[in-house]
Amino acid sequence: MGSNDTEAQAERAQASEHKDVQYERAMHRALARKPLFTSDGTRLTREEIYDRARTRAETNVDNETPKLHQTAKS
Repeated sequence: MGSNDTEAQAERAQASEHKDVQYERAMHRALARKPLFTSDGTRLTREEIYDRARTRAETNVDNETPKLHQTAKS
């Protein structure tokens, strides 16, 4: 009975190690890819994010083009 437990533990350890290797390979593949988007480094403020979501929701209801405000660039 003890032998079966030891074998089962060894199989679980091997399966876990195999998953770790697969994870590492997947991470290397993902990090080796070029970024999908490029940015000029500016980010929206929290208020701008919520304002955009509200504007989109209004646009979907009214079927109109939203008028977003322009932010000044320095």
